[in-house]
Amino acid sequence: MSELEEVQQRNIATLKHALGNALEGNAAILQPVISDDFVIYEAEGLPFGGVFRGLEGYIACMQGINSFWVNKNLAPPELVPVGKDRVIMLSEFEGYISHNGEHVKMPTVSIWDFEDGKIRTVRPFFFDTKLVADKARL
Repeated sequence: MSELEEVQQRNIATLKHALGNALEGNAAILQPVISDDFVIYEAEGLPFGGVFRGLEGYIACMQGINSFWVNKNLAPPELVPVGKDRVIMLSEFEGYISHNGEHVKMPTVSIWDFEDGKIRTVRPFFFDTKLVADKARL
């Protein structure tokens, strides 16, 4: 395995670790994989959207997502490494809006950037943010 492939596999393992522990909000587990200057950019048009910084921001973002959705499921993602510092995650999201029970199912893509083996930025994209906002009726 080349050095590039080794870095890509470590990035994918780090991403899986973060995904597997994000919704629990356990800072001790997430701290080693989140960069000190981490930023997640959720689309402003989403009810849980905004810019979240640092480990606390990541946990706050996940808590917002967790409280907005119930019975949510992210299909097993396809993880595509790009160079040595980026992974593209393709998946399908399905869930129900917690306050009104509206069902949403759509493809998602997120771009994960890494720096020194840690997650530096995440940019998630729902296929149709307007649909989510309209169904939320907020």
